[in-house]
Amino acid sequence: MKGEKTLLSIDWDWITGDCSPPKSHGCCGWCQPTKRRKTRGGIKKLKENWCNRLNLLRTLSPIDTGGGLWIAECHADILKIANPDFTNRIVHLDSHTDDADWFGLCCGSWISFLPNKIAIETDKKWLKTKSHGRRIKGTTEKLENLVFYDVFCCLSSPWTPKSMDHFFWDLIYYLANEMNVDPLFIGHRHVELARDWRKYERSRTRTNKGIGLTDSLSY
Repeated sequence: MKGEKTLLSIDWDWITGDCSPPKSHGCCGWCQPTKRRKTRGGIKKLKENWCNRLNLLRTLSPIDTGGGLWIAECHADILKIANPDFTNRIVHLDSHTDDADWFGLCCGSWISFLPNKIAIETDKKWLKTKSHGRRIKGTTEKLENLVFYDVFCCLSSPWTPKSMDHFFWDLIYYLANEMNVDPLFIGHRHVELARDWRKYERSRTRTNKGIGLTDSLSY
């Protein structure tokens, strides 16, 4: 749509799969990150999920000027950048709907706190099996035809396995290069995330390669 600014929102558990944490172990004020879980299916599951989404990620077309690549721990931190004056629509890629409305603001309810002027959409196939049916609609066109102004990625560490964090940074590296921007870190763990990103960059400089996922994205 002409004049529309679409924000692509990616939760890392969309790639790793849902590794549900113990009760009261989440990533925001509602539930603090005190324990990480092992992935169901391990590295094999991650690679399967990545392959299933690889073609989609390769065909997305973020704008490389004016927009930003925002990185956070908690998905609720997207509200810091989802301003209706600048964002018309959010395309939500996640293992969870995040549209609960029976408790306060957190990683599982942020959609319920979005300004009504911002449309929230996801892939129609995902919608049929996952949506609670409150705010989320199906996308009005194929995702690969959308142009994204901003991209938001959250690690959601209590919902994702620590052993896969290096793959998360491979994804960020790929997106940063595609958008020709430096990642911007927000939220309560922005200092730690920025530090981990710098460690990844130093490691990549030394080895001149990523972990593997970035290479597959470049084919």
